[in-house]
This record gives sequence, structure tokens and C-alpha cells, in this order.
Amino acid sequence: MKHVTKQLTFSEEDILDYVNVSGDDNPIHTSADEAKKMGFETCPVHGMLVMAKVGSYASEITGKKCWTNSFTVRFQTPVYVQRQYELKMVRTEEQDHHLTLCSLDGSIVLKGKITLTEQ
Repeated sequence: MKHVTKQLTFSEEDILDYVNVSGDDNPIHTSADEAKKMGFETCPVHGMLVMAKVGSYASEITGKKCWTNSFTVRFQTPVYVQRQYELKMVRTEEQDHHLTLCSLDGSIVLKGKITLTEQ
């Protein structure tokens, strides 16, 4: 089993780019005040943006060009803007990899599985 890690941070620019592309302009993602009104510590990152970045990094850190065949995740806690995270990926079978996204204190924010096929 191969184990690799990568540092991740989601910037305010990432959020605004995603808002412009997706049209999802829910203010909890762009206004800390609105996010706090809804019970968040600060602005949470869009779930689909997290998945897109994690998926692209998963393919990148294999060191090979790959297609994503399947990708499932379960968020344990919100992912917040301007915080550092570590993506851990463990190869469990030829194409299958388990993913864990952790905050720097070690708490798990996301668990998942991705199946990659070399191009």
C-alpha cells in the first residue's frame, strides 16, 4: 500500500471563483457574519469545490495521468476558508484509494474513496 499526503488550503479567491462558475452565491460561503448566523465558525467552503480540489489532487499525487472512475466522500465537519488541511491518500487496491482530509490538529473533516485508472 502506498501512502501519500498533500497540504491543502482554500482561499477566498477559490470561493469567489467557484461562486462565479457555479452560480452558488449563498452568502454563508462569502460572508463570515452570515455564516455565523447559521451556526458556522466562519465561511464554509462549498462541498463540491472541496470534492473537485481533493479529486484533482488525488490524481496529481499518484504521479500519473488518471481518470476518476468513482469518487465518494462523507464530510465529518465543515471545511473552512483560509485553514490548512492535509490530504492523506492510501492505495488499497490497484485502482482504489482511501482518502482522508484532516485539519492540522489531526481531526478528520472528510473521508472517502476514489477509483483511478491510468490514461
